[in-house]
Amino acid sequence: MDANGQPSKTKEVTTPHNNLFVSVFGQAEQAREFFQSYLPREILPLLDMSRLKRKPETFIDPVLKDRQVDLLYELPLKGEKESKAYAYMLFEHQSTYDALQGLRLLGYMARIWEWWLKDHPNAKRLPIILPIVLYHGQQPWKASLEFFDHIDIEAEHREKFRAFLPNFRFLLTDLTHIPDEGILGSPACKLTLHAFKWAKNPDLENKFRTWHRLFEGVIATPVQGWLFLEVVLRYLAEEGEGLKPETMVEILSKVDKKAGEIAMTIKEQLIKEGILIGKAEGFAIGEQKGKTEGKAEGKAEGKAVSLLTIVHLKFGPLSDEVKERIESAPEADLDIGLQRVLFVSTLDELFLDKRKFS
Repeated sequence: MDANGQPSKTKEVTTPHNNLFVSVFGQAEQAREFFQSYLPREILPLLDMSRLKRKPETFIDPVLKDRQVDLLYELPLKGEKESKAYAYMLFEHQSTYDALQGLRLLGYMARIWEWWLKDHPNAKRLPIILPIVLYHGQQPWKASLEFFDHIDIEAEHREKFRAFLPNFRFLLTDLTHIPDEGILGSPACKLTLHAFKWAKNPDLENKFRTWHRLFEGVIATPVQGWLFLEVVLRYLAEEGEGLKPETMVEILSKVDKKAGEIAMTIKEQLIKEGILIGKAEGFAIGEQKGKTEGKAEGKAEGKAVSLLTIVHLKFGPLSDEVKERIESAPEADLDIGLQRVLFVSTLDELFLDKRKFS
């Protein structure tokens, strides 16, 4: 949503959690894998997954952008020329569940219908919305998924009021309840969900050592496998508890030489950005002005290196002009470039405005 409460077309990726979620599940083929794995079996045959289409709008409240991120996909119904359903994915990254999540979803669903009606002003009926919550908090989700259950009504009066109050059930994928062998989807989908599940667990490093086949599967993913691997590794390097960067490099080097090089590059980038130093020293550096400025410069340089790495992996060897443009870009423009690069097919699309990335 923008400052006026209207759906926004710009996804401001503000956290490593949001960045990983959008980078992977913002790709239609990976979203399709997720839906086919986690939507109810009775619904799947009714949806035409071959025509899945991502919509660019976001509907979350600006004040919640650091703990929530959303994606909206259009899904035509099979056998229906005009009828469509919308799968609305909301990613929650907080340590505890929100007992009133249904209320937030109801508000977001209303915004989606209002947005839809602007393009269909003569419509007499509304499209289906499937609300989906992906949750990876430290506590299992215990609240009811039925909106009506959160209305304060005495038990003996519930049925008397039911017809007059809104009710729906949202779909929950709670990673705290799913065993590792039960995590489904493509290699990129599975590795992403494993990363979300284990990032804050003290046993992350031991788990990381068992993901050899997942890494191989992601690398083998056509076109964007290396990009998915890079974004997952960066997320774990930034957010993972107890995962030493040296261990990450060691394990990935055994999987594939290039994978090990990517892990090493990420390690060097995070050192330049001060993130690894901050994790090791409790962010003790930066108290003096000179150190703070040096860390800021290093952070921008690290992002430039990261963008150069991803662009090279996706488009091959780069010209000196492209390298210079990225290396000289301000940090804010590098942030936009890192968000955009996974979704463009040419360098011209990445550099829509030659002065910056936006």
